[in-house]
Amino acid sequence: MTPIRVVVADDEKLIRDSLRLILNMEEGIEIVGVADCGHEAVNIAEREHADLVLMDLRMASSNGLHGTLAMRHRVPECKVLILTGYAQDGTVLDAIRAGAQGAILKDTTVQDLICAIHRVISGEVVLAPEIMQCLVHWFRCQTAFDNMVPVTSREVEVIQGAISGMTNKEIGEMLYITEGSVKSHLNRVFSKLHIRRRTELTIWAHKHGLLHDLDEPN
Repeated sequence: MTPIRVVVADDEKLIRDSLRLILNMEEGIEIVGVADCGHEAVNIAEREHADLVLMDLRMASSNGLHGTLAMRHRVPECKVLILTGYAQDGTVLDAIRAGAQGAILKDTTVQDLICAIHRVISGEVVLAPEIMQCLVHWFRCQTAFDNMVPVTSREVEVIQGAISGMTNKEIGEMLYITEGSVKSHLNRVFSKLHIRRRTELTIWAHKHGLLHDLDEPN
């Protein structure tokens, strides 16, 4: 059986080396390269005719979303399996939209990781249960907002954080954006909804059933 040719992309050397060592020991999988950013992962996948890239979502340079977008255009036959440390990372949805065939958490077991690789190669879409629950939640909230006001997906994420009681700094850390960007997003939302403060935003969300959705377990 021809082994699955895999590229590992992560900006932490320890994780890259660990995954390479673990996966190279698995029969039927061959690591053909490692990368510390999405751009390098695409280059290696193209050069080595890789079957799959195990792509870290958050990398300091060219991240997993950038890499997934580039992969779709330059190496469309190569599949992408996203690795993320947070089930609630909104960029996972963007990566799936960009063409990734799956997303799993970094704390998954080795056997589950290997299983996910084989399933993606066989044509399945693989999502960790925690990520699937979050995607369903985001879809519900996005649909609710789309039916009421023209907000962006990023604004939806900021609103979710705000009505959950998070500070602008905490929302920024969760979404990997600056505290100033959070404030700008909230100001635009307030303008669209014709409100002035978070308490009014919470009341508005309660009226439209969004607080009920947020109370559901992730």
